[in-house]
Amino acid sequence: MTAKDVFAANLKRLIDHSPMSRRQVADRAGVSYSTLNRWLENGVLAPDRRTKKPLQKICRVLHVGLDDLWAEQGIAGRTVYPEKVRELYERWERLNADTSGLSRLLDTWYNAGRVAERFRRDEPDLAQVVAKVKMLRDDGEIQLYLESLLREWELEEADAYRRLIETTQRFLAAALPQDPEQLAQWFIEAHPRRWDWLVESGRLDHEGELFAFLRHVMAEGLSKHEAYESVLRLSNEVRTAKPTSIKP
Repeated sequence: MTAKDVFAANLKRLIDHSPMSRRQVADRAGVSYSTLNRWLENGVLAPDRRTKKPLQKICRVLHVGLDDLWAEQGIAGRTVYPEKVRELYERWERLNADTSGLSRLLDTWYNAGRVAERFRRDEPDLAQVVAKVKMLRDDGEIQLYLESLLREWELEEADAYRRLIETTQRFLAAALPQDPEQLAQWFIEAHPRRWDWLVESGRLDHEGELFAFLRHVMAEGLSKHEAYESVLRLSNEVRTAKPTSIKP
């Protein structure tokens, strides 16, 4: 897209998402309706001495910065939507309308975001398991997927976090290979930090020792999930025992 195309798409999106019509935007900004339509149709390459002031007036009406009109990723939600929420509350308060429904909705989305962010920060290994099982490409997709789960549950933060751990553990159980050597390789790929801890502690010097460890515990009767958890416990032990000598 050219700069003109980006400008036109952003300006159209802003007006469409506002509570105002095109004519109302033009009137409030003191810009002729025909000029606004021409900008929407043809775009603007960059602000100049003739267009800068009227464009700034339109930006004030739409609550965005001038540079946002040429932002290739579109207008940031943090610029537009807080203003929309504020207008909703102000309108409903003027009408003495009940805002509890909107408050509950915002709380649900807010708490889901907090819990998902905490989970990705504190449980990166499990977050990557979710990514592998659900074929998610990056942190943004992981975050959005986790938030969608959390919003459905409608739990308090502590309960939601606990249930998220339990749910991802079930994902994990479904993803674990049955063969000891495949399980060892899966562990190394899924938990690179924990594997570094084990190697740096000297408990397991190379992949062959991890293969042998898993073959042994599974031959003793442990399931693939129990064997996997035994390696997790071992990595936790070395991390706790020598926190200064193992990289975080």
